[in-house]
Amino acid sequence: PALLMIVGSGIQVILAGGLILGLFGLPKLGIIGAPLSAISVAALMAIVMIFKFMHSSGNVQLKLSNLSFEKELFRDIFQVALPASLAPIFTVGTILILTGLVGQFGVSALAGYGIGSRIEFLVTHDWRTGE
Repeated sequence: PALLMIVGSGIQVILAGGLILGLFGLPKLGIIGAPLSAISVAALMAIVMIFKFMHSSGNVQLKLSNLSFEKELFRDIFQVALPASLAPIFTVGTILILTGLVGQFGVSALAGYGIGSRIEFLVTHDWRTGE
C-alpha cells in the first residue's frame, strides 16, 4: 500500500499539471484540474488496492464472503461517533456561514477572514487528540 501511495502521488502531480495547464493532450481546466486529479487518482488507487487485496496470495487477503455487519457493533460505534462528530460539524458550519457573510464586504475582507480562520483553527486544534 505504501508503494501504491507513492506511485499515486507521482501520478497525481503529473495529472494535476496536465489538467491545470493543458499538457500531454489533456484539456486545459485551470485550477479545477487540481481537485479533479486528486479525486481521479484517489479513486484509481482505491480500486487498485481493493483488486490487489482480493487477488493477493500474501498474508492479507480481502474476501467479500467474510464481510458481515453486526448491528450491535454499529450501535456502539454510533453512540460514541455521532455526538463526537457534532463539534467539528458545528465548527466548519460556523466558518462557512461567516465566510458567506464576510464575503459580502469584498475580496480583501474575505481574504483576511480566510487567513484568520485558518490560523485560529491551527492554533486551537489539538493535533495529538484530533480535537
